[in-house]
Amino acid sequence: MKKMIDYQPMLQKVCDHIVADYEFRSEQPLKEVYKSEQKIVTILNHSTPLSWLPAVCVLSEKICLEAAGGDRIPVGVMDKFFFQSPLFKPVASYLTQFNALPSFEDIIRKSNLGYTDVAIFPEGSNCFFGQGEVIQPFRSPRFIELALKMQAKIFIAVHRGSEDWAKAVQLNHHNFPLKAYLPGWLNEKIENGGFFVIPKIPNKIPRFAMTCEFYEPSLKIEDLSTKRSERMRQLWEEADKVRDKMQEMFDSLAS
Repeated sequence: MKKMIDYQPMLQKVCDHIVADYEFRSEQPLKEVYKSEQKIVTILNHSTPLSWLPAVCVLSEKICLEAAGGDRIPVGVMDKFFFQSPLFKPVASYLTQFNALPSFEDIIRKSNLGYTDVAIFPEGSNCFFGQGEVIQPFRSPRFIELALKMQAKIFIAVHRGSEDWAKAVQLNHHNFPLKAYLPGWLNEKIENGGFFVIPKIPNKIPRFAMTCEFYEPSLKIEDLSTKRSERMRQLWEEADKVRDKMQEMFDSLAS
């Protein structure tokens, strides 16, 4: 059971190497946020496939420095690719505190065992199929249900500055004739997004900016339908509001 303070030396070292300077805004001081809330589900935008790295480093460093993060015990959710890759699995296990891709129930169990925070990038692998300046469709809306069942506040953290860590290539049948032979799910994602995002070797980010605020869902735990199809409709409706809010926050960082 790793506490937030256990991550600080590594994350601070990584942060110093990849970010030259950063700006951090929070609607409430982090000291107040993490003192007042026993459990928090943090939702972050992805931007590019590798942008989770500066986002996690900057936010964790700020929590440790400003909010006495040593008492927080976080878990994270990462794509199954990281757990399936021998190269990335040790990193995924270290950062998420899971040895394999966790299920919804696994995260709830961790919460009941004293883990205080969950970090989720709801766009997931959809960050490979759109431009970095647009919050991509979420893979799942169940982070809303997770927060409700954990009795946790939703804390949105949106970042900007690492968009140059990838190149978005627009694909169509003229410039990529093999597109028609791709698996159906992949072809559909490219059709919907219009782009395929190719990660680049990360350069040091001159200026990284992050803004954070709480989100209060209109949906309550007692409102959730017992019928799965209706419950998912409710969750998607709420998740779409979160996505709109994240886009608004991202756009505000341009100024």
